[in-house]
Amino acid sequence: MQAAVLDGPHRFRMEERPLPPLRPGWARIRVEAAGICGSDIHFYTGELPVEPGSVRGHEVAGTIAEPGDTGLAAGQAVVVHPLVGCGQCDACRRGQRQLCVALTAIGGQHPGGFAEYTAAPVPSLYPFDPGRLSFRHAALADCVAVAMHAVNVAGLGAGESAVILGDGAIGLLLLQAALARGAHPVIVVGKHELNLQLARQLGASLAFAANAQDPLATVRGAAGAVDAVFEAVGGPAPPLGTGLRMLRKGGRLATLGLTGATGVPIPWFDVVLGELALAGVMGYGTFQGQDEMQQALDWMQSGTVLLEPLITHLVPLHQIGAGFEAILNRGSNPCIKVVVLPQAASGEGTGAVRPAGR
Repeated sequence: MQAAVLDGPHRFRMEERPLPPLRPGWARIRVEAAGICGSDIHFYTGELPVEPGSVRGHEVAGTIAEPGDTGLAAGQAVVVHPLVGCGQCDACRRGQRQLCVALTAIGGQHPGGFAEYTAAPVPSLYPFDPGRLSFRHAALADCVAVAMHAVNVAGLGAGESAVILGDGAIGLLLLQAALARGAHPVIVVGKHELNLQLARQLGASLAFAANAQDPLATVRGAAGAVDAVFEAVGGPAPPLGTGLRMLRKGGRLATLGLTGATGVPIPWFDVVLGELALAGVMGYGTFQGQDEMQQALDWMQSGTVLLEPLITHLVPLHQIGAGFEAILNRGSNPCIKVVVLPQAASGEGTGAVRPAGR
């Protein structure tokens, strides 16, 4: 099979590899679509270290090519929960595989979806109806589940006010998750006009660029001190301090963005004196007895969240580097979400990333 191997910063190479082995309890999957995640960008640029020879890609939708001993049916459409827990520790027994003491991941320690085939254990495989959900949409299930988990962690309720820092795909899905919970107003702070325009179309009460208006003053002027803030920026200087200052006393900030920085300044007196809650959001699992990936698929198949407007680019596997560069250069090249199509014909898209039909 063909696999896109990340060898170092800004460097992919195509490599012929054997099909992923079938270990007990795992199935082999023909990858139909794999999303490029913001976290993948941190490894691609070298901000976060990557093992040379890695095959990344944890946002995966495909079909069962070889079920092994799993009892699944060949040809069944599935999405992959990329987090693989040990199944034995306290976190796993609570249904919080994302907090497993021996956590591994498809697209991390295990070869991922930036290849024609991958493999995953049966607890990570979620069937869906491809007649109701296309593969390229299904590849966003991981993103939707992360957004759902974030609003769960923050305890966001109907009638509460919220600010989303970041206008990428996760930020736009956080917006939809917050609105689905009945939050109002919901404000998006970003920097990409295409994304901000889409945020307004999706129902944001206000969406503006942080470099055009002072974020704290603008949010305070529009909504006062808010109940919850979601940080979905990450990078070398995540805006945690700004987000914390937007909160009312007793407010909550949930942070999703990854950073390679070893220290991030925060207004500690504000946290202590205001009894502010700062929570990390790591993947998703089971929340109050509900499987968040299954809930995400239910939302997607029912149309509760809109996915097609987020997918701006499709790219065949051999052009995966162009897909990453499109994301990095989205200031001059409007881009929200890039989905890799590993089964696309080898000549498709030669010379340029193909914009998704919209």
